[in-house]
Amino acid sequence: MPLPPVFDVEGRIKRLKEYLDIANPTYQRPEQHVNIRAAIRLYENGELDGIRQVEIMNGKIVTQKAALESLDWVWLEVSSSNLFTFRAQAGEALMGNENDFD
Repeated sequence: MPLPPVFDVEGRIKRLKEYLDIANPTYQRPEQHVNIRAAIRLYENGELDGIRQVEIMNGKIVTQKAALESLDWVWLEVSSSNLFTFRAQAGEALMGNENDFD
């Protein structure tokens, strides 16, 4: 019987908070702060489980279609807490290096 996926929510919240700290080497762009804060709030409220993928734009969960069609910054929370950000307008991926992934 396979084990269900386990996700360290507290660890993920801690990592997300590091992305907001300008003194931290994993600091993320200010345009993403509203989305990162929303991800923290959603984890704290139990609305995110760290297993399913969600797109967060302007501080709210949106559909993948809405994220791709928007000109706004989108924060992608994906399973295994791997993440990257992308600018839908340009369609460019701004990926961190492999050491940024949990």
